[in-house]
Amino acid sequence: MIQALQNFLPGIYLPAVLVGIAASLLCCIYVYARVRHTKKKNPDLIKQLEIEEKDERNIAIANKAKAKAFNYMILVYSALLPFFMARQADVLIWGSMVAANISSLLVFTFLMDKYHKEM
Repeated sequence: MIQALQNFLPGIYLPAVLVGIAASLLCCIYVYARVRHTKKKNPDLIKQLEIEEKDERNIAIANKAKAKAFNYMILVYSALLPFFMARQADVLIWGSMVAANISSLLVFTFLMDKYHKEM
């Protein structure tokens, strides 16, 4: 697996990527442990959080934030693509960005159609 990564990420990038992955995993483990510890320590806090998660106002706020984040993501991808192409970046880099952008738009279109039929 390391050999495959070395072929994909030449030179100095491989150690940086592996350190980034390890740091991300350690952060996830730490947050998971803290959440479990807090839940064991405060069981009444869990009930309060469940009530807040099911509150219609909080659900509407979360959905609005997700919609704004999606719009921002599309804007950032669209702005970065010409930049990478102008810098003559590797086809794999901007090709994967194009694929990610198109796939997110396809999922958006599918979900809009699905929810439109439900309502």
